Amino acid sequence: MKYDKPPLSIDRQIDLLISRGPDRNIYNTLVMLGYMLNLMSPGVTWSDRVRQLVEENSLVNPAYMGFPPSCQEMSLWGGEK
Repeated sequence: MKYDKPPLSIDRQIDLLISRGPDRNIYNTLVMLGYMLNLMSPGVTWSDRVRQLVEENSLVNPAYMGFPPSCQEMSLWGGEK
């Protein structure tokens, strides 16, 4: 028999996404916007479009924006976590 994991609380979901770096970068703002948009309108593609813009633009360095190296693995940005 397969058991689903209990859903994470909103506080825990946000805690897992927020960058803990010393600088206040735009990454945390993008996380909050993406999270709230997904909450209000499930299935919205805003986070996917942001990820695609960052990946395709050679002038953008995600690290300077505060993106953690493992952000592609996070569910907000299209990953499994």
